[in-house]
Amino acid sequence: MATARKRALPDFLIIGAQKGGTSSLFHLLTQHPQIHPLDLKVKEVHYFDRERNYKKGELWYRAHFPLRDTINPGELVGEATPGYLFSPIAAKRIQKDLPNAKLICLLRNPTERAISHYFMSIRHKTENRPIMESMLDDKSQYKQRGFYLEQIKRYQSYLKKNQLLILSSEGFFTNPQKVLRQVFEFLGIDETFKYPDLSPRNAGKNKTPVPKEVYEYLNEYFKPHNRRLYSYLNRDFGW
Repeated sequence: MATARKRALPDFLIIGAQKGGTSSLFHLLTQHPQIHPLDLKVKEVHYFDRERNYKKGELWYRAHFPLRDTINPGELVGEATPGYLFSPIAAKRIQKDLPNAKLICLLRNPTERAISHYFMSIRHKTENRPIMESMLDDKSQYKQRGFYLEQIKRYQSYLKKNQLLILSSEGFFTNPQKVLRQVFEFLGIDETFKYPDLSPRNAGKNKTPVPKEVYEYLNEYFKPHNRRLYSYLNRDFGW
């Protein structure tokens, strides 16, 4: 905090989706020579989506980032908080405080995302119900976070054109170098940079087999939501 006024604000944010590969993408971006190196503990700052943090003000937020005089010309600074996409308040705050920041969003098959979210909750001991019971709960975030269209529309109502890059998590998982080139182009940094290691990070392992009925239920549940998303973006994610 003592040096916060001398610190940078981020040039880009990875806003979500949770369990969509954001940790891997952020980790890889921080290895690019034009992304200023950061302590990976800063990855999820939760400034714009948590009231208790936002009330601490801009200096608290700046305190998480490098000193401006350590950032070379052409270098960028960023953070990744996957809760920003789902948050009802983050989009407006980001537009107000970081009007020129570029935003990156990874969208994962909402069925797979919900199941991965469930097992993360099991690991964190915040869930103890059987998986089908959890998925049938319409008040839980397992399904709500997969309503991507509403979340994207909220952001687009505040952002300028070409300020938001929407990517496929599945595309990133299967061909990370190709997707990274898209990100490099979006951020305006060297697109030819190659990584020696493209291994995923924070890839949770499901310890328990998922009943087929869970997949069938979720696939059917998300079908109309996915169709509306495809129509709006004019893009079929193949979920």
